[in-house]
Amino acid sequence: NVPVAILNSFIHIESAGNPKAVSKAGAVGLMQLTVDTATNIIHLEAKSGRLSAQEKTILRKVLGKRLDCILSFKYMNQPLACNNNTGKVVTKEDLFNTEFNLLVGAILVGNLIDQHTEGKIIRLDKVVVRYNAGYNYKPQGATVEETIAFAQKKGGAETSNYILKLNDLLVKTA
Repeated sequence: NVPVAILNSFIHIESAGNPKAVSKAGAVGLMQLTVDTATNIIHLEAKSGRLSAQEKTILRKVLGKRLDCILSFKYMNQPLACNNNTGKVVTKEDLFNTEFNLLVGAILVGNLIDQHTEGKIIRLDKVVVRYNAGYNYKPQGATVEETIAFAQKKGGAETSNYILKLNDLLVKTA
């Protein structure tokens, strides 16, 4: 349920549309996801009961029985026998699968949008900060300008520039 324009903007900023892109931080594919982020967002989506049958089918096509391991987690990064006690299930190779990468990226963006919808307004500035700086990062600011200033103080120019880039791309596609 994430608007295509938003996903396209994330793809443009993250990988410039290159499904084989790999960042210095080890993020992979169109949506530039890490193994930890992918594993954890699948777990969180399943735990919330929002993982649809269609999404499970796509995930199972790539992960096979490893999906059952994620679904058995009680908490994020849980070390279990099914994940060799590492807390990781998704692999970098999985993230090169374009359909999988897009689905997991869309689940992540959708989860963040749900968390940062204030009234009927989606606070994309806060969505971007968490997507870029990490799921557990807690952006602050009552306005976009305050969120940008907070992001600059905490994470530097990269995250605050990301907010401006995404906003610019969405305005151009509107």
